[in-house]
Amino acid sequence: MVFTLSFMQIQSYSQPFKIERIEPHPRIFLKAGEEERIKQKISENDYLKQVHNAIIAKCDELLTVPTVSRILTGRRTNSGSVLDRIFCLSYACRMTGNDSYKNRAIQEMLAHAAFSDWNPSHFLDVAMATASLSIGYDWLYPVMNEQQKSIIRKAIVEKGIRDSDKYFGFHKSSNNWGQVCNGGMVLGALAVYEDEKELAEKIIRRGVETIRLPLKAYEPDGAYPEGGGYWGYGTGYNVMMNAALESALGSDFGLPDSPGFKESARFVQYSTGTSGKLFNFYDNGEGVHSDIPILYWFAKKYNDPGLLYLAQSSVKLQGRFNSDPLTLIYGSQVDFSQITPPTEKMWVGYGETPVILIRTSWKDRDGLYVGVKGGTPSTSHGHMDMGTFVFDALGERWAMDLGAQNYHTMESAGVDLWSMGQNSQRWDVFRYSNKEHSTLTINNKRQSVKGKAPITEVFKSNKRMGGRIDLSSLYPEDVSQVTRDVELLNEQYLQVTDNITASDNAARITWTLVTPAAVQKTGENEILLTQNGKTVVLSVKSPEKFDLSFVPAAPESGQYGEPNPGVTFIRLSCQVNAKSRTRIQVLLKPVF
Repeated sequence: MVFTLSFMQIQSYSQPFKIERIEPHPRIFLKAGEEERIKQKISENDYLKQVHNAIIAKCDELLTVPTVSRILTGRRTNSGSVLDRIFCLSYACRMTGNDSYKNRAIQEMLAHAAFSDWNPSHFLDVAMATASLSIGYDWLYPVMNEQQKSIIRKAIVEKGIRDSDKYFGFHKSSNNWGQVCNGGMVLGALAVYEDEKELAEKIIRRGVETIRLPLKAYEPDGAYPEGGGYWGYGTGYNVMMNAALESALGSDFGLPDSPGFKESARFVQYSTGTSGKLFNFYDNGEGVHSDIPILYWFAKKYNDPGLLYLAQSSVKLQGRFNSDPLTLIYGSQVDFSQITPPTEKMWVGYGETPVILIRTSWKDRDGLYVGVKGGTPSTSHGHMDMGTFVFDALGERWAMDLGAQNYHTMESAGVDLWSMGQNSQRWDVFRYSNKEHSTLTINNKRQSVKGKAPITEVFKSNKRMGGRIDLSSLYPEDVSQVTRDVELLNEQYLQVTDNITASDNAARITWTLVTPAAVQKTGENEILLTQNGKTVVLSVKSPEKFDLSFVPAAPESGQYGEPNPGVTFIRLSCQVNAKSRTRIQVLLKPVF
């Protein structure tokens, strides 16, 4: 052991905490001499070689463009782009010894250090800038002169970690803010430790303790409440913090053992459909989301190469791969010959945002995929979308989620976007209310922000895979009970069944499907969906009487949002009498 800590299990960051020894620079992620392991693996593994070459090519381009300047767009700066530049350039320098990469990385750091500030009013920007300069400072410490070190170190301390307690209270946050900000601050503390021991120990102590709050979001089984895209963001900084602590101090303080954290890698793996698109509920995009750098850390940390199956599959299918040094640092420690597909077709996660995720095949573009969610609108980044689902078949997405809209466009229009009250402007935003999701709207009302939709039953046979979600508390004034069953039958088609019991008054029910397909009514109860030469038949099995409409996915008067060319809302509307029951049952059958 190269270190000792006075308290291995920290109970409160107000308690004594002393680091007796810390690894010399470089100590964050990749210590001196460990480049040789990566070089060896690059020579043996074609994928890792491609990632390495992509990083070098990116760095060669960076040599010809200006350094990043401070650009403020609304509340946010462009600090996120700096991490990619400095991380890649520092990697290229360590792997090749080329002074051009070293000099350019130092230029980027000095340019960012010279900014008037790192935008502390939006502290995520400070955290990302601090992480960026800390990695570069640590990795290039042996080859920088004293003046360069002094300038960059001062910026990390004065613009990053010293006054971090003053802003936002991120250390009390249970969402990605707690992960990103703690991660950035701990990387900063580890980088400048020798010159700021007392401050650094305080930051590390605080980070190790307070990051446990957002880690509770993974409980009990890894379903990340904010969705797959934000899993990559929040978990990414959590992973960098864990990895940096382990490499620099020899201990990650048991943080990766937090309940559900390990399993969350399966959550994001199963969140990717057979179309290659993410189940992008809440503020997430549907873009390809399988080759994620931190998955290589998960695969190495938990000795589970199968976590990389979709990553490697997507590379082969699309010829796309990431260009992030983390992939090489941890991928070089994984046995690629042991990468096998998951053995289970269905993954169920409970917690704040419960999900059921089913994939009938792990072969490229084969099989069916369905993802359905419960939860509550009041979750961080939440939408009023309880009961919504996505459906993939024939390699295409047929039921979709519109996902996120650019925050700045809404904030610049004066929208109070981050208030989660029932009558908040947030729910006037197109894409955010239940009307714009593949779920139910009752009496033209919003879902209740106080409501919670749990999974109450799971169906696990091949003949019937799926589950039941209780949506009743989302519509407390209009119905006494409403449940939704979403299930794949015989691995051939999707069936969605809503059972609704009205309260003392009649209720008007609107069932919505959001689809990117061309829509054609071919019978009283049948709709033909087509895209890219492929077909799915939508059949309405019940009720007997209903109204049907096809509506372009464009904002209505008074809504904030953007049009979505080619996307259609299929709306099925029916009446349920007072204290009576009705069933809406719809089938989606691919034409193979």
